[in-house]
Amino acid sequence: MSEASSIVTLALPPEEFVLHRTLREIPDARFVFEQLAHRCSERELPFVWVRGARSAPLKATLSTDPDVERATLLSESASESLYWIDWNTTVPVVLRSLLRTSGSLLNLTGTREGWSFRILYPSRSHVSAAVDALHADAITFDVTSIRAVDGKAGAKYGLTAKQWEAMQLADRLGYFSVPRETNLTDVAAELGISHQAFSARLRRGFASLVGRALALEPSSFRVPKSRNRDLSDASR
Repeated sequence: MSEASSIVTLALPPEEFVLHRTLREIPDARFVFEQLAHRCSERELPFVWVRGARSAPLKATLSTDPDVERATLLSESASESLYWIDWNTTVPVVLRSLLRTSGSLLNLTGTREGWSFRILYPSRSHVSAAVDALHADAITFDVTSIRAVDGKAGAKYGLTAKQWEAMQLADRLGYFSVPRETNLTDVAAELGISHQAFSARLRRGFASLVGRALALEPSSFRVPKSRNRDLSDASR
């Protein structure tokens, strides 16, 4: 890709996103949105981990929060609870501003101090477009960091530069969306390789990610090498 991708961290005051009332009434609560790493739509983000809040007061407060249509407790332990939340239509404004310019949400947390968003954009021009959208929607925010990303960023996940590039491109074009917005052939064409080579590259990348996540040796997840040397070399 001609322009380096960028990871942007944004800080928003509590009242600019969701659950302002809950954060005010349960000041020790910390909300962490589950899943992310894809271009979620304005109505998504249903899975929310809540830490630092007692179960009964949390349930009662969520049930009366104006941002929440329905909150369903999925699991809980002594330290955290997992909720499925159906949001009211007041939620989408910030997400629409941040994600309509090809942003991929990497991390989203909220406390009584405010909300922190980490978003991956394909280029600096996409970052500028997102910032302009926030201003146009009169949203109060601070850009706390902008970090350029190249292939080396994938090294900490055990990914080669080509695997990192392939995953970024597939995400940006909507291959991981539900339903999918593109297919392997079209994504591979963007890189000028066959869909078989692109598929093998993705599989090797996912094998490395799974190995890291499960703290197992990457060899346990190795994809068999292709008999076609050119395909095998192109896939790395």
